Amino acid sequence: MHLPNRLMPGALAALCLLVLCGCPPPNAFHHLNVSVDPPSGGTVLLTPDRATYFAGTEVVLEAVAAEGWAFSYWERLDTPFDIDVDVPDLDWLKFNASRRITSLVLYREESVTAHFVRARTGEGNRLKDGGFELGPDSEFWAQQSSSFPTVVCDLVHCGATAGVGPHSGKYWVLFGGAAATQQEAASIEQDVDMPAAPATLQFYLAMPEENTGGLLRVLIDKTVVLEVAGAEQPHYTNYKRITVNVSRVADDRRRTLRFEYTGSGGAGTFFLDDVSLVAGSPEDVGGDLEEVRIVGNAGLPQAELGAPYAYTFAAEGGEPPYTWTLASAGNTLPQGLTVTSGGDLQGTPLALGAYSFRVRAEDAVMQRHERAFSLTIAEPSEGEGEGEGEGEG
Repeated sequence: MHLPNRLMPGALAALCLLVLCGCPPPNAFHHLNVSVDPPSGGTVLLTPDRATYFAGTEVVLEAVAAEGWAFSYWERLDTPFDIDVDVPDLDWLKFNASRRITSLVLYREESVTAHFVRARTGEGNRLKDGGFELGPDSEFWAQQSSSFPTVVCDLVHCGATAGVGPHSGKYWVLFGGAAATQQEAASIEQDVDMPAAPATLQFYLAMPEENTGGLLRVLIDKTVVLEVAGAEQPHYTNYKRITVNVSRVADDRRRTLRFEYTGSGGAGTFFLDDVSLVAGSPEDVGGDLEEVRIVGNAGLPQAELGAPYAYTFAAEGGEPPYTWTLASAGNTLPQGLTVTSGGDLQGTPLALGAYSFRVRAEDAVMQRHERAFSLTIAEPSEGEGEGEGEGEG
């Protein structure tokens, strides 16, 4: 586009101002790439549904589960900005990885995946307001906290932590978060008519940030049926469904279900949502899965510099299929190698050395296991082919 000379200084000044303030160009359009995992689990509806979006457009994403499936969580690809963009804080808070219907304000190219899990069946929930959707004043739950007026949160009052808020709906229970100098104790409980044995308790639990010392106990009357320590936080960065066989206290009588938290200030947080207590064994309602375990030798077959390499990781337990990734940020593979979602370590090594790294396997219901592996990349030897191997089990 040609600008008259008398307009050029002003146009250049405006362009420089946009760059300096970190604002997206006024004609910037971006793509929103959406996928579903597994593909048979459901679909995603976009409002508005367009091929490209003008910078700053808010898009509503709705995960719609197929029959026999249930929404689990959103995964947003964390790609860096090409330019510095001054994004309003409220726009970041609109995206909630744990809500079935969420919003995303586009300021760049975005990729989002909706994850689904197999739906669970069972007799009706004996609890009232198991999703805490009646809010802090629910008549069915009794609560107390030594640090806050309520443990029932919404995004307006509590915000999201690492993109995690309620598992579904508007409200969830948040334990922890007190000032570093405070010791915190909190609980929420409900009287419930227990079924006759067998019986199963299920709920969703998340610890989206580092947790250094909190403890969550689940009790029926005075019987502790489950304890979860803050040290287990790496397994709960997103919501994970917890299934507990409570048949030993299921006697067709009225009892009290209680979630009880203790922890020092700054220890971290526990998120709780979508609690159900149903008649039937864990097998009947689709729970009590064996834990996921990565198997095979920790020392991988040796690779050679410049030669194609392939190794397949293996896992057992849980509910396949498994999805494989590197375990955490800052955990890198040898240059030239990648891990596919199907568990294949492959590529052509580009540097000599001895390497250590951790991989993670996650099953269809978000159970995870991490394990460290070591790999040596040596000088090529004459007359030998590719280094190949396969995990045991």
